Amino acid sequence: MLDAQALAFKQVLSLMIAQRAPSRFLKPGNAELDHLTDSYVRLLAANGILPSSLRDAALAVRLELNRAPAVHRPASFVTRKGVTALRANLLATLGVPGLHDLDRLDLDRLDLTVTATLDNAVQQAVSEQLASVATRDGAHAAGIYGYHMLREQDDPSKIAWSFTLFERVGGANVVRVQTDSVDQPFDINRGARRNLGSTAKVRTVVTYLQIVAALHERYGAMSAELDYVAHASDRSLRAMLDAAVERNYSANPGETFYTGGAQVFKNFESSDNARILTVHRAFQHSANRCS
Repeated sequence: MLDAQALAFKQVLSLMIAQRAPSRFLKPGNAELDHLTDSYVRLLAANGILPSSLRDAALAVRLELNRAPAVHRPASFVTRKGVTALRANLLATLGVPGLHDLDRLDLDRLDLTVTATLDNAVQQAVSEQLASVATRDGAHAAGIYGYHMLREQDDPSKIAWSFTLFERVGGANVVRVQTDSVDQPFDINRGARRNLGSTAKVRTVVTYLQIVAALHERYGAMSAELDYVAHASDRSLRAMLDAAVERNYSANPGETFYTGGAQVFKNFESSDNARILTVHRAFQHSANRCS
């Protein structure tokens, strides 16, 4: 029992001494820490703080530094996305230069209490759901595979998912959930640029033509329900799609759209701003307002 106490005491004492200059004292092969620890053991005993029996047992112990790397359980960044976002907001609010400084703030001295609007239970549930759809079984269960979705040979783990949920409370929108599926410190909701730019035009035009195709399927056989069908000599789907992309729209970028917030588009070529363009020509010339 005494030997175990002596070993524990000397190890703790040596670590207290080593914190003064860890890169020097904890250097492999450096006997300086052992000698200095022994001198403090004698000093503590001389001042009546340490019993002589424990002193003698401690002096007989040789310090051996553990060189094995510490084993840490892998931590999921996904489960901490909400907390990380909160800490980032605190940095800006308090004017603190970094997270290291934030962790060492004396909140009691500042008379500061931090609360968040995040719903932790829902946050964790959504995070777990986003993690599950990265697997084939989870993606199938969520309906990610199918028509106009993933194909059987597609790997869902290559897709990054993000989710933010606001709740209207007292005239303000408060964040209840903010997470993503990327198991890295990077936060898609806060750090990613989600403006798809011209890549969205393909999806927009395809969706537009799908709507036209659905109208043709529904009204193509009728004579008076659809104005185009009533006047067209060729009522085939191909002819209707060709006519759809030749419809004219204003390219004026001044109009505001409310899709996830107010959106104002700019044209790639400013000379298009005052023109009336067909969908076909607008798509070719990257006119954002009408494609």
